[in-house]
Amino acid sequence: MYVISARGLQVTGVMLAIFQQFVGINVIFYYSSVLWQAVGFTTTDSLVVTVITSVTNVVTTFVAILFIDRIGRKPLLLIGSVVMALTLGAMSWAFAGAEEIQITGGKLLALRMQCRGGARTSHEGVLA
Repeated sequence: MYVISARGLQVTGVMLAIFQQFVGINVIFYYSSVLWQAVGFTTTDSLVVTVITSVTNVVTTFVAILFIDRIGRKPLLLIGSVVMALTLGAMSWAFAGAEEIQITGGKLLALRMQCRGGARTSHEGVLA
């Protein structure tokens, strides 16, 4: 029988937390509204998408809690990783239309964004 030490579990947990910081989802959560505006969404639409993203995050967390014992931790982690990679890839493709984004002093300043449709816009979003 395979036995994992408490030290091994601690290292695994810490490594998962460290790797989670590299996937970029925190940027989506913190700057979601301004980022969606940067790719051409109106202020209202960007807020709607932000709410949908947040609700999806909460719902999928509860789904994971419900299924973790039925499916198992490893398959759930692998499925979540694949879905996360696909959705973050789609987000990267969507945000590739922005010409320039500067982050300075905790404020997000987006200048001369070019939307996918080719229309040039100018947004200034300040986040505290």
